[in-house]
Amino acid sequence: MAAYELGLALAIRETALGEQIFPEACPYTPEQTMNPNFLPEPDVLELGD
Repeated sequence: MAAYELGLALAIRETALGEQIFPEACPYTPEQTMNPNFLPEPDVLELGD
């Protein structure tokens, strides 16, 4: 199992959020994930009004 798939399974189990809320594939390139200065912009998750 690849690292993203393992992390995805853990995130689903730990957060009790549905699988559909997470991206199917890692949204970052390998270069981005290895860059110590890379911090992705936080997404705003709308949980309802």
